[in-house]
Amino acid sequence: MKIEIIFRGTESSVAMENYVTKYVEKFKKYLHQQDPDSIFVHVVLEGKHNHHIMSVEVRVKSQAIDVTMKKEGHDMYPLIDETMKSVENELQRKKERLVDDIKHRKKCC
Repeated sequence: MKIEIIFRGTESSVAMENYVTKYVEKFKKYLHQQDPDSIFVHVVLEGKHNHHIMSVEVRVKSQAIDVTMKKEGHDMYPLIDETMKSVENELQRKKERLVDDIKHRKKCC
């Protein structure tokens, strides 16, 4: 799994990178059957100083799954929590659909 964390308009910090990486590691359980070299996770942490608004954008791309989520708010850490949980829920839904499709194909053919 290739993880890229980008800071825009805000200072980069090792603590924030570790915080994001902790969440991204949870994504592996939804992507474990795929080639690890074909899984890309891009996280953009952006601060818009003129409006005091932060945004977090997460994109998880693999051979079978493509999930993008973006949220905005005023505090970065709760925003990361909310965005990562939304991505995790979407990954879970997509994996369930893939598994259901595979089971359905086996039954009918």
